[in-house]
Amino acid sequence: MNYITILKIIIKMDKLKKLIVYRIDGINYIGSTIESLNSRKWKHNSDCYNVKNKNYNISLYIHIREKSLQIKLIPIAYYFVSNKSRRYAEQYWINKYDSVNNGLNTINAYTNKKLNSEKYYQKNKEKINKVTKQYRKKNKDKYNKYTKNWVLRNPNFYKTKINCPKCNSIVRKQGLLRHQRSKKCKKLMLLHHQL
Repeated sequence: MNYITILKIIIKMDKLKKLIVYRIDGINYIGSTIESLNSRKWKHNSDCYNVKNKNYNISLYIHIREKSLQIKLIPIAYYFVSNKSRRYAEQYWINKYDSVNNGLNTINAYTNKKLNSEKYYQKNKEKINKVTKQYRKKNKDKYNKYTKNWVLRNPNFYKTKINCPKCNSIVRKQGLLRHQRSKKCKKLMLLHHQL
C-alpha cells in the first residue's frame, strides 16, 4: 500500500464512531448510543422521570414508571460505523429481538417513524380522542381561521376532477385515495389488466 491509500483509510476511519447497541434488562427494548452506557442510562432515567420532557409519555417510560423498574443497559453488540449506518445496525437488532411486536420499541430506528402507530392508536384511542377534542375546543378560533384561509388559497380543490391512475375513472381530487380503496376501483383495475 502506498502512503496516499493509507491516508485515505485513516481519514475514513476518523469519521467512524463507536456504536453500542444495548437492551434494557427485563424489558424487550433495543437502543443504541455513541456515548458510554452510563451516560445513556442517566439520560434514560432523566427522560423517564422528567415531566417536562417531550418523551415522558412514550410506552417504554410509562412501563418503567408503572413497574418501578431500575434501568440497566446490557450491551449486545459493538460497531465502528458512520452516522448513516448506525441506525441500520440498531434496526437489525430490533428486528432480531422482534421488540416492536413483542416489546416496547415503537419507532423504526432508521426513519424515526412509528412502526405500530395503528396498534398504539387502538390501544390509546379514547385518550387520544379526548386530548384532541380538548385541544380543538380550546383552539377553535385558530382552527376556523386556518380552514377559511386554506379554502381561500385553494378555491378549486373541492371542484377539481382528475383521472384515477389505477382505473382511469373520473373522480374529485380530494377523494382520490378513498376511491382507490373502493370496490369499484379494484374491479375496474382488474378488468383493465385482463384486457
